[in-house]
Amino acid sequence: MLAKWTILSIVILFSLNAFAQTQDERINLECNKQPLRSVLDEIKSKSGINFIYNDDLVKDISITCKIENGKPESAVKKI
Repeated sequence: MLAKWTILSIVILFSLNAFAQTQDERINLECNKQPLRSVLDEIKSKSGINFIYNDDLVKDISITCKIENGKPESAVKKI
C-alpha cells in the first residue's frame, strides 16, 4: 500500500508543473466519497489540466473534499 501511495504522489508531483499555466484560474469542487479518478477528471474538465496515472493505483481510492474558488494546484494538494 505504501508503494501505491508513493507512486501516486510522484505522479501528482510531476503533474504540478502543468499548473504554472493556470496560476490565475480558480475552480469549485465538492465531492463526497467520490472515486479519485472522477475527481481528477472533474479537475481536468474545469481547468484543462491533464493527469497521467495508472488506473490500478487509483481504483480503490475515494475522496471527500470541498474547494471553493481555489487554484487547481491547491485542489490537487488537498485531495
